[in-house]
Amino acid sequence: VAHGPRGANYARKLSKPMTKKALFSVLSDKFKTGDVLIVKGLEEIKPKTKEMAKVVEKLALKGKILFVLPQALNNVMKAARNISNLTLTVVNNLNTYEVLNHQKIVFTEESIETLEKVFLKGKEK
Repeated sequence: VAHGPRGANYARKLSKPMTKKALFSVLSDKFKTGDVLIVKGLEEIKPKTKEMAKVVEKLALKGKILFVLPQALNNVMKAARNISNLTLTVVNNLNTYEVLNHQKIVFTEESIETLEKVFLKGKEK
């Protein structure tokens, strides 16, 4: 049929403040349950999968892991891309679904600062 029925669009769009509140709500819940870790020195890792596997082993991380980086770091991305249960994301791209979908969330110290700058800009601490 040339101009037949297409079906209804049932997609919902959340406002930006509501999306931000949902993200921080999920992050605070993960933090309370001990599923959020903050590490330092991850930027100095060599671009080898073996190096990233050692980091994951030292942190005793099991299940799906989300590493949140302050910006795209090539050496870390190359080191982590062959590990099946590990996902990398940049703070600017962090969303509620990714946080909910992973058991452990690992932030670098710099990514926490960037998170504050991006999501809490104009707010008093």
